[in-house]
Amino acid sequence: MNKPILYFLLLIYVCIPYTTSAQTAGDIFFEKGKEFFEDSYLDSAIHYFERALRVEPNHEKANFTMGLSLYETKQFNKAKTYFVKTTRINPDAAFAYMFRALCEYDLEQYNLALRSITDAIRLHPTHGEMFILRASIRHHLNQQDECCEDLDRAYILGAAGIWEARKKYGCVKKSLRVNTFDEVEALAYEIRKGDTHYFVHIDVTKFAYPQAIKFDWSMSHDDEMAGSIQMSLEALHYATAQMNHFYKGDVKLTEQTSLWLSREAFARLKNGETLIMDTGREELPFAISRTTSYTTRFHEQTSRLSVVEILNEATGQKLLVLDNPFNPLILSMELEDWAINIIGILSHDD
Repeated sequence: MNKPILYFLLLIYVCIPYTTSAQTAGDIFFEKGKEFFEDSYLDSAIHYFERALRVEPNHEKANFTMGLSLYETKQFNKAKTYFVKTTRINPDAAFAYMFRALCEYDLEQYNLALRSITDAIRLHPTHGEMFILRASIRHHLNQQDECCEDLDRAYILGAAGIWEARKKYGCVKKSLRVNTFDEVEALAYEIRKGDTHYFVHIDVTKFAYPQAIKFDWSMSHDDEMAGSIQMSLEALHYATAQMNHFYKGDVKLTEQTSLWLSREAFARLKNGETLIMDTGREELPFAISRTTSYTTRFHEQTSRLSVVEILNEATGQKLLVLDNPFNPLILSMELEDWAINIIGILSHDD
């Protein structure tokens, strides 16, 4: 676990000052205890949190930060009771479930820890460090496939320390296998628009997370129809907008992606969410309708790829995307008045 990152996030939560004039006695003692907690004077912090809880037993932040203080002094059983109480006061307190899981993990109560961290993830599904903790718990429960899947999810969400965790929990081979097509070198697509039929050739000059993707493209029917597109790291990870047309010249994308979905968009779709996508004419809601297969060629060999179909039910417009959280490449789009289908992929391993 990357505890400095966790504590930074937790301090944001516990250190928000009270802005109302109706401050209670519990608030006053909590604020004093918080000052000692921030300076790592844990005995003094515990003293003031105890005073806050004597006058206001259901003070959420005092219970939570008391649990943190006891956890830091390795009093895991006592700390757990305060995290349990925090979740009873506020059933949506995701970090309280997470630290309850950490206590149970340190107490070797792995089945209880799995239940607690799963509750935390349900409330905060985009927190990568939570998936690392669940992977560690699943490793101890001999749930190896699920452990590696959680590390893959944490990687998608940008959590730190993934490579070390993969080596520690024996997930290196599985993770490398997922990345089979990450080093894409060239792509070829067939485009149909009305009676027009042509091809686009794409040379990928950089494709390696966490760097950005840059690719050069050219159309078969018009030598002047050419350009390059570069997508920023932020776009590759977090963009929800999609650019579905090629524009001449150099284009830099910071809030959109082209040919690839962002990892965040793919993860949200896989999580059952609906996303708004710009088809070129209008913005429409799309969601995953099924998992299927797609046939393409690598040199002279035909290969079948696992893909997800992303569909707008009202219009029937759809995308087929490589079912790979690290490389959600668009293989096919069938939109209102045009379609694009991949006909070839060249990777560095070919």
